[in-house]
Amino acid sequence: MTDKAGSPSPRATDAAEIPRRNGPRPPTHQGMPHTQIGVQPVPALNAELHRRAFSLPGVENRPTVVSIPGARALWLDETVTHVRPGVIVAGREFSHIHPDGSMHLAVAPERAREAIAVGWAEPHPIAS
Repeated sequence: MTDKAGSPSPRATDAAEIPRRNGPRPPTHQGMPHTQIGVQPVPALNAELHRRAFSLPGVENRPTVVSIPGARALWLDETVTHVRPGVIVAGREFSHIHPDGSMHLAVAPERAREAIAVGWAEPHPIAS
């Protein structure tokens, strides 16, 4: 979307603001596997995360090929073209949800910094 002068519209480029997390981030293992410590998922929230994640067009729900047993992979189906294959570690798995309800997801660096600043994320040990 552009305005009359041909500049990008704020709606076309601005992502929704991430709300600040209430309370601290859970502690995590800093090695591999990078998982939360002492956290159990809230069943209703975990179900909603899975519902939304696996209802995305072109995304399949598969067992992970890179994470711990029980994690579910968000897998790009064959109708989706890789535009940045270097961000995918294995196969077509671009994200996964752990049994504890946490998730690993590659996002743009500026969006990652924002999510970290408001308490919803932290860098993965192998992130670069």
